[in-house]
Amino acid sequence: MSWVLSFRFHRQFNISDMKTIKNPQSNDFTESRIVEFMTHQLRTSLNTIIGFSDLLNRKSLTESSKKSYNEYIYYSSFNLLLLYNNLLDLIEQGKESCMVVSEDCHLPQLLNELYQKYNNELERRNQQGIRLKLVMPDLPKYSRIVTDEKKLRRVLENLIENAIGFSQEGKIEFGYREESDQRIKFYVKDRGAGISMEKLEELFQLFISRNKTLDVSFDLAAIRAVVANRFTGLLGGELRSDSVLTKGSTFHFTLTIQESERVVSNDVPDLSTDTHDWAAYSILIVEDVETNFRLLEKLLKPACAKITWAKNGKEAVDIFSENPGFDAILMDIIMPEMDGFEAAEKIRKLSSSVPIIAQTAFTPDQDDTDSQVQNFNEFLIKPIWGHDLVKSLSKYLDSSATIIPAS
Repeated sequence: MSWVLSFRFHRQFNISDMKTIKNPQSNDFTESRIVEFMTHQLRTSLNTIIGFSDLLNRKSLTESSKKSYNEYIYYSSFNLLLLYNNLLDLIEQGKESCMVVSEDCHLPQLLNELYQKYNNELERRNQQGIRLKLVMPDLPKYSRIVTDEKKLRRVLENLIENAIGFSQEGKIEFGYREESDQRIKFYVKDRGAGISMEKLEELFQLFISRNKTLDVSFDLAAIRAVVANRFTGLLGGELRSDSVLTKGSTFHFTLTIQESERVVSNDVPDLSTDTHDWAAYSILIVEDVETNFRLLEKLLKPACAKITWAKNGKEAVDIFSENPGFDAILMDIIMPEMDGFEAAEKIRKLSSSVPIIAQTAFTPDQDDTDSQVQNFNEFLIKPIWGHDLVKSLSKYLDSSATIIPAS
């Protein structure tokens, strides 16, 4: 488990004796090593997920056992998703197409989402000995900034994950402070093992240069740190660390900030469907996989919105043609009979204003033509978290929302 990482690190490695290993291998070797590692971790996580899912079918289970098994399944799934994202990031960062996409970012909302997410994670992991603290100065000019929000989020997620992994107890503090006009410093501070950025980079070089995994926990920590470092560089900063062995680390980076010209409320929206009343709204969900539809249906149930299910793009177009009064459409992309791109194009001819939100495992990139994506207001990438779904729909369904036209 990640929370014993600090103890195992000091038992297995003499950090002061580690030498920097320059990677002489080609990019092809690095990608091959990443695929090999991903395959191993995929099988390991699926073994836990499938195994405990099967055990949940036993009639003799106590409620306590059911709760534990569900936690094992969730934890393995969550870690597998983090690993998948980071390994894809590593491969993507080596491509010329990896670039910064600047957009409006509600900074207090982003940081509060991370705080809520990891507070919940600490509870689920039974790590009550770790306390999370978010620090944000009262500086309205930084409430909404222009940056690549997805990359900034990934950097902070990885740093917080590592802080949790290297800590057994104590406080983990994260947030930002103003360094000078238009420059703010983001940081994540822990009282754990005290591993520096330099040592994590050395561990990463060990990871890509050997033929087998020595310790998965160290590999994951190194991968997270390297991904965070590279994304920080793309954002125009440099990831640094101030570390004292066995006492803790502070990872920090400074970015030059461009303020957004949009005037918005500084209030952080509530991202729970329990607090939204969408009973007056109707949503068309276009999804060919029933389990994915059922998940969206359950996530939206507390908000009481009227839900209609279309099992493919053709069915969605037929339904919308007969009833163009839907307030929002959640559209899958890869479907039989008619895909989401074609369906969105046909629906857009019937209505230029209905919000069409892609909910898909397909990830649009820089090579996608405008004709493919222009009919969508935005993309939600699977797996979809409930707060991301609510955050997206709130832009169009809440009574105070202003409709954002498709680009």
